[in-house]
Amino acid sequence: MKKALIFLLFGLASCASHRELKTVKSVDYFCGTQSVTLHLAEREEALLQLDGHEFFLKQTISASGVRYADKSEDVVFWGKGNEASLEIDKTIYPKCLEKEIN
Repeated sequence: MKKALIFLLFGLASCASHRELKTVKSVDYFCGTQSVTLHLAEREEALLQLDGHEFFLKQTISASGVRYADKSEDVVFWGKGNEASLEIDKTIYPKCLEKEIN
C-alpha cells in the first residue's frame, strides 16, 4: 500500500511540473550572455526556459509592460517592448534584450 501511495504522489508531482502549455508565441532574449526563451501560452501563462531549466509562470498585474511570475514570486520576468528584466531566487540578471531576427 505504501508503494502505491508513493507512486501516486510522485505521478501527481510529475504531472504538475510537466504541464503542457499551448504556445501561441515564443520570444528569445539575451540577458547579458545568457540565452532565455519565453513561450507565451493561452490563459495568461508562460514557460521560461533558461540553461536547461523550465519555469511555469502566470501573468501578474503590472503598471507597465507585461509581468510573469511563479506562485512564490521566486521567478519574475517583466517585459516591455524589446527589453525585459529577469530575477530568479533573488539573482537579478543583466538587462534582457530580444534577439534580433535576421
